[in-house]
Amino acid sequence: MKLVHRKNTQKRCLIWQKKIEEAFQKLSAILEHVTEIDAYMKAHPIAKGTKEFEYVDEMLTRSLLDLDAVETYGVAEVKDFRREVNFKVNRITAVVDKMRIWRRGSLY
Repeated sequence: MKLVHRKNTQKRCLIWQKKIEEAFQKLSAILEHVTEIDAYMKAHPIAKGTKEFEYVDEMLTRSLLDLDAVETYGVAEVKDFRREVNFKVNRITAVVDKMRIWRRGSLY
């Protein structure tokens, strides 16, 4: 009986380990995508109202949605990494929001 319990425990540990690795992979992919957006914005100034501006805005929004979909499973390292990626996305989003120039007394 103890042997069966031990095998089940090991199997559950492997499953959790795989889920945590997948969470890190998803977060790394999101971070890489956001870093590419940041580099593009630094290399190519974009103007509000252009297709590039709308594309960057949409990609940042999608990145936030993807980030919300990543499960942390209560693991501190995953939570910290997710928080770090979230901070970077929000920092870039703040730059984009500053580009939304006040137009006739309101945000456009």
